Amino acid sequence: MILALRGKLFFVCSGVFAVGIVWGTISSISIPYLLLSEFIGALCLLVGTFISDEAEILDANLAKRKIVLLVLGVIFISTPIGEVRAALAPHAIQSFLATQINSQVEMTGTIISDPDIREKNQQLLVRVGHATNILVFASVFSHFTYGEQVHFSGVLTVPTPFDTGNGRSFRYDNFLAKKGVFAIVPRANVYEVAPASGIWNTGAEMLFEFKHIFVTGVSHALPNPYSELARGLLTGDQHGLGDSLVTILASSGLIWVVVLSGYHVTLIATGVLKLFEVLPRRLKYMLAGLSVIAIVFATGASAPSIRGSVMACFTLFAEATHRKYDALRALAVTLIGVLLWSPFLLAYDSGFQMSVVVTPALILAVPILESKLLWIKSGLLREIISVSIVAQLACLPLILWQTGELGVWAIPANMLVMSFVPVAMVTTFFAGVAGVVVPMLAPVAGLPAFCILYYVLGVAKFSAALPFSDVIIPPIPFIAVLGMYAFFIFVLYLLTRLHSENASQLLPNSHSP
Repeated sequence: MILALRGKLFFVCSGVFAVGIVWGTISSISIPYLLLSEFIGALCLLVGTFISDEAEILDANLAKRKIVLLVLGVIFISTPIGEVRAALAPHAIQSFLATQINSQVEMTGTIISDPDIREKNQQLLVRVGHATNILVFASVFSHFTYGEQVHFSGVLTVPTPFDTGNGRSFRYDNFLAKKGVFAIVPRANVYEVAPASGIWNTGAEMLFEFKHIFVTGVSHALPNPYSELARGLLTGDQHGLGDSLVTILASSGLIWVVVLSGYHVTLIATGVLKLFEVLPRRLKYMLAGLSVIAIVFATGASAPSIRGSVMACFTLFAEATHRKYDALRALAVTLIGVLLWSPFLLAYDSGFQMSVVVTPALILAVPILESKLLWIKSGLLREIISVSIVAQLACLPLILWQTGELGVWAIPANMLVMSFVPVAMVTTFFAGVAGVVVPMLAPVAGLPAFCILYYVLGVAKFSAALPFSDVIIPPIPFIAVLGMYAFFIFVLYLLTRLHSENASQLLPNSHSP
């Protein structure tokens, strides 16, 4: 009983901590309120812990009061902690830069991420000083690497929102704020001052170089647009896809295929384990965890991939040490850890938001839905149908709020594609390796990947071409999103209760002979 209560209190703690993070991100905090909240929380916990287990057994109402006091104590203590963490993160441009906005500047800094090469320019995330990040737009014809010291000059501006054309605006300022970026130099003159130095910078640049070599190998093995789709599938890089391909994938509900999410990370971890199968158990799992971390870092460390990699490492650790793995508890720990590291992700990163709502939905709802589909003889087909329905329903409120795109054909499209994604990743990986080792034979080695990607893209194009595939609904208030999720949670609660009751009725009577 005590262990079960502690587990529930931990979930309450992680949930209200996340709420506090969001509240502290979008609003200012009051010190008197924080102190009062902490005092009330400590008082509730103190009174609740004074109620003994013996008293609970004698008085059921007293047991309920204890639970209420402990829950209130956790809420009043954890929420302000989240608010304080968000408040400690920088929310605006630094004062020494604020005076130079819309003026010519010259600065020297270090590139702290892999250069993001686009069609017309390349974006360099440059750290000036100890904690000032500036996004610098350089010529696409220049070559820069992670860890280089560069000197840049240009007009310093602040990022601003822009209209997306569907009645909504894209908060470009918030998008960059999650990276600690509050200033940009749109057209900069950049040149190298010093090459990368140090073990960390050298190792990181090696990882990025391996990625670039591999991407080149994929382009040798597969023609466009399939090489672009393959690159997005394995690295999560959507910038080379082109607007038309992104639109097709988004309209068909298959944009997740080119997002390095927890699903992709899980597949990568499984594949690495198979690769190291002959090694000793603990060494095998340790190398698998390090490989996952390295791949996620080399591919840009997007928020969904970070969440997925942390949970994958928890899974690997549990399997390596023969411990029980609780997916929901791992998600709660991951949520707290990621938000402590980067508090703006939950409020400003749509991919992380999707990841946070979809993961618990899959954990809780898929087994229930699969139990209702037992008339389908194939277990794989039941899983595909269940995952597709649950994932799309879990994402729907956020998608309607963020983009307004109502994916009418998303569920059947996902049913047709989902089972082919693991095979596509494996065949694309071997095609990329062949493209690096034997470029002349790469098209032959890439033929299996080409066939699968041709099918995936064909399903996406067909779904996007169907009637009502491009339905855009008017903007909805965020309170409507909360209402939809509250309804989903209520339905899930009822289904869980019903599922548990049915399962208990099917158990054999312990008193029967």
